[in-house]
Amino acid sequence: MVIQTLKIEVSGKEYTVTGSDFYSMLDSVRAVEGRKWNGDLNLWMLPGTVEEIRTALPGLQILGDEDEVLDAEIAAIKKLQQWILEDVPAIEQEIADIQGSGEIRMPSAVGRGVFDVLLNQLLSLLKS
Repeated sequence: MVIQTLKIEVSGKEYTVTGSDFYSMLDSVRAVEGRKWNGDLNLWMLPGTVEEIRTALPGLQILGDEDEVLDAEIAAIKKLQQWILEDVPAIEQEIADIQGSGEIRMPSAVGRGVFDVLLNQLLSLLKS
């Protein structure tokens, strides 16, 4: 999973914007009146204060240093992990339904054993 980011400068300090897909964030930044693109630094220069920019970019995070960016990435990973965990029972039920329906054709008991091992490893990864 790749966290989408966009660089901005506010009051002479560089910040990272995150919280949506790249083009949505870009559209939001482009909507800020008085913004200017700095191609040399590869960032958007925005007028005002950080508080004003946070208000102008609702739903997005304005992060000031690498620790904040890392914290946002960790939060996004935890959110994804929680989403997966919420779906594990449904995934397990779907697998049980498929196994019970005979839709999966295994060539032998060995093949079935390998499938079960791989399935258990996948479920264990999803839960960790």
